[in-house]
Amino acid sequence: MAAGAPGDEPAFPFRSWGRRRAQAFFVTTVIGPMALVAVLTLRHFGLVAQEPVWAWIVILTVLPLVSVLSESLDSGPSHPLLVHARVAWHAAVVTIVIYLTGWGPVLIGAFAFAALETVAHDGSKSWRVSAAWSVVGVAIGQFFIFEHWAPSFLSEREAQALGLMSVFVLMFIIRMAGATMAQKEDAEASMRASENRYRSLVQHSSDLIIVLGEDDHISYASPATMRLLGHPPEDVIGMADYELLHPEDRELLSREIGPILEKSTSATEPINVRLAHADGSWRHVEVVITNLCQEPSVAGYVANIRDISERKQAEALLVHQALHDPLTGLPNRTVILDRAEQLLARARRYGQPVAALFLDLDNFKDINDTLGHEAGDRILCEVADRFRVAVRASDSVGRFGGDEFVVITGDMMAATGPEALASAENFQTRWIARPAVAIATPQPA
Repeated sequence: MAAGAPGDEPAFPFRSWGRRRAQAFFVTTVIGPMALVAVLTLRHFGLVAQEPVWAWIVILTVLPLVSVLSESLDSGPSHPLLVHARVAWHAAVVTIVIYLTGWGPVLIGAFAFAALETVAHDGSKSWRVSAAWSVVGVAIGQFFIFEHWAPSFLSEREAQALGLMSVFVLMFIIRMAGATMAQKEDAEASMRASENRYRSLVQHSSDLIIVLGEDDHISYASPATMRLLGHPPEDVIGMADYELLHPEDRELLSREIGPILEKSTSATEPINVRLAHADGSWRHVEVVITNLCQEPSVAGYVANIRDISERKQAEALLVHQALHDPLTGLPNRTVILDRAEQLLARARRYGQPVAALFLDLDNFKDINDTLGHEAGDRILCEVADRFRVAVRASDSVGRFGGDEFVVITGDMMAATGPEALASAENFQTRWIARPAVAIATPQPA
């Protein structure tokens, strides 16, 4: 899908020189000799004019050869004068051949074949040139019949009437060929514009687009691969999808995309997974997958991937701020109360005691008034750090507000638990904290 991808064809209406040369070579080496044999056979049975054999050999070999040479010299966009010269030459060849047979007015349709080739070669607008030179060729041929310079199996009246009617039919055919080619050009131009627009969107999109083949290997990756994953696109092409997924997210993705793989549909909700970055970190992304296996141009599953790492970090920060004291970083009143409810519920079920240690700082207001709030904040942070060291990993310590702190612990003996916690070394300095101990020993439910 990259701009200038292999397979892009030259812009219509100009075809490649190799193709045109092959067509001209085919006319010279195959059609020309076949036509010569057919004419000589018909001449033998008196079905064409009895012109000299050498004349037919020259006409059906030399004239096509000249056409081949003219086509080989025209390897690019043609100047209008060259187009007129080439079309005039083709019209002259057709005029000579059909009017020397003696059936000129009957074979006027041969001009249509030359006109169709011209329209296919030079585009829809060339139909006027083809029509004009075709009329000139017919007019010259009919004039030669009128002057008896050209042989004719028809009476003069029949020849002129048939020639006039054939011209109208010929004009209709050439005009329709031009209209059909114009529609084809418009369709091709619209398709190219659509492809260029899509390619531009994909190339410059901040979202990553990858295509997974039915073998679950990546067959295409957009340039955003470098920005999102730190890999150039060519490095991830051929990789299996699970190679980029976080191990814990593989089962989730497999479960979510199962219905998508079974039928031609797309995910209605983004799937949140983690992808590996080249630096070893993980990127949080949203993935929307569409099944386009039935589309020949895609033949796979298209995954639109958006980086949401910053959003995830912001969400985690908001959650942390909502549940933690902004100064000390300890859990706030909401978290402590929730933890206490959980321990009490557990205590009711198993009959285990729960210890709660409430502490406040002596003369903290005096510190704020004399040394300032900055000093008070430093003391609160120091106390919080000492609490973190003193308690076990299974215990909960938090700031209730102001200079009040609380420690909640479970799995301790009812008689010694609170006292053991309060007598810890970090709690013995009286200028830091004055403990007040409470214990609850609920009965099993």
